[in-house]
Amino acid sequence: ADSLVALSAGADAVLPVLTKALKDGSAEESYAAARLLAELGPEAAPAVPELNGMLPGAEPLMLARLAEALARVGPGAKDALDALKARLRDDKNPAPFRVPAALALWRIGRDPDAARAAGRQEHRGEQREGPGSSRRDGGALGHPHSSIQTR
Repeated sequence: ADSLVALSAGADAVLPVLTKALKDGSAEESYAAARLLAELGPEAAPAVPELNGMLPGAEPLMLARLAEALARVGPGAKDALDALKARLRDDKNPAPFRVPAALALWRIGRDPDAARAAGRQEHRGEQREGPGSSRRDGGALGHPHSSIQTR
């Protein structure tokens, strides 16, 4: 699949290969397929059902990659909004997922309340780390260089 993308093959040529690798490949192949789907951006919209279907059981790093791919698809990924919101309600999700998920919620549905809620959840997670933490306050999206603030 990397070779097809490197050769600038059109989305029509690479989507079947990427969606098969996403669903049926090894963990490494699925991760690479999600990364490449993200690179396709809105052209990856036909893969949204597969990306969406993987959200419920995905591991943290894969969750982040899936959220990034959905964010880059943008409004064409509206069918994934409910699954993203459901995963965000789980307090066990790590920041590497919550931040891309908040961005996805914004890019897909322009939902500032959902994006803010994800950011507040991230901010609360940082507060739980306790004194001596080397992480800084990261604004609404929990990133130290984020310029979006909720206050």
